[in-house]
Formats: sequence, C-alpha cells, structure tokens
Amino acid sequence: MKTLGALALAATTLAVPAGAVELTGGSVELGYSAFTEETDVNRTILRGQAELGFTRNFAAQVDAGYYGYHYLGDGVNLTAHGIYHGSETASFGVYVGYDEIESVSATTYGLEAGMLLAPSVIAEVYAGGFDIEGEGGLMMGVEVANAFGNGLSARAGIDHVNSDFGVDVTSIELGLDYKVTPQTGLYAEVGSTRLSGFGASGSETYVGAGVTIDFGAKRGATFGYRSLFDLIPGL
Repeated sequence: MKTLGALALAATTLAVPAGAVELTGGSVELGYSAFTEETDVNRTILRGQAELGFTRNFAAQVDAGYYGYHYLGDGVNLTAHGIYHGSETASFGVYVGYDEIESVSATTYGLEAGMLLAPSVIAEVYAGGFDIEGEGGLMMGVEVANAFGNGLSARAGIDHVNSDFGVDVTSIELGLDYKVTPQTGLYAEVGSTRLSGFGASGSETYVGAGVTIDFGAKRGATFGYRSLFDLIPGL
C-alpha cells in the first residue's frame, strides 16, 4: 500500500475554495525491493500521484507507475480515484485502475477509506476486485501508521489477493519512514509474501528502500497505490 498520503484532511477540507480546481498535493517515488535469499528476484519502481480538489469535499487522484522486474519484465499502472472528504478525520473513495506487463493486462476497482484514529495514528483500508484477461478475483488490504515526531513514523500493512484461477497472494509489510525535509522522505521496509496455488505454496522474505518527494499544500495524496504489482516485491 506504500503510503497513506499524509491524510492531512483538515488542511484538505479547508484549503480548497468552493468552485475552485486546485492541485492540493502529490508525490513522486523511486524504490527498490528484492527477496533476501535470491537478490536477483527484484523490482524497481518509479511512480507518482497527483490530487485535484474540486470543492472542499470532493477531489480526484491519479496514480501512474513503472514497475521493472528482473524476470517478469516491465509493468505499468494507471489508477484514478474519486474522493469524498467526509470530515477533517475521514475520507472515502472509489478507484479504477489498469495494470499491464508483457502484453498481459488487468483491471482493478474498489472502495477505500482513510481515517485519523488518534492524533498520531492514521489508517487506510481498501477492498475491491480485478479482472485479468477474463479471470477475476478479490483484493483487499489495510495499513496503519504512527508518527513519532521529528520526521519519523512507522507503518504496518497487509494485502491479500484471492483469484478465481486458484492463485492467492498475501503480503505483510513493516516499514519505517523518515522525513529528511518537509518534502523529501526516505523509507525502509521488510516483509513477507506468500504465494499459494495449484497444490503448492511458499513464502519469501523481502527488503526494500526508497525515496519520496512530496509536493502541494498537503505534501502528498490522500490514498495509496492500488496496483496488483504492489503485492509482488520481486520476480
């Protein structure tokens, strides 16, 4: 899930004048991840987000990304979100996305929500479906982050895909984020991806690191990325 988009909902709700269209926030990210036992099974990502506010309550977010895999090849993602900022502590959205790698494409869609649970704790949850060349399935996930102050925060998340063609993927991730400046951040993460299907299953541990650059008044977008590639840290 990668980011919670800062969830600075108070700033979002109050910053956009009625009837105005404004770039409220966004980010650019460069990252790398690999399995610990087979480092040539890896992934490089370059992706970005931008959010436009139409009124104090309604906004749209667009994500675009490149996912480079050592064995699978080069993948791309494009996702659009429709967002309703219900209050200063909760936002709700719908999304539809498109993934493609080596001429194989997938469509993703679903619902999402972000909430401020405590002054320093934010959570994001999503649930939806996908279609890959006529075969479908379900995808869902949740992430919780806690800010400790001085630019340091920690996060934990789990994502799961259940497919109609018999392959299930579960990814569990722990991460640390550090803001070098208000706009520039570094992150490190460790996780485990479990793949099961066709009578076999296995888990692999992975590590990752990257840099993010935020822009706009919000310094980020509201919701995280919704690509199926986010569940595959390397191949």
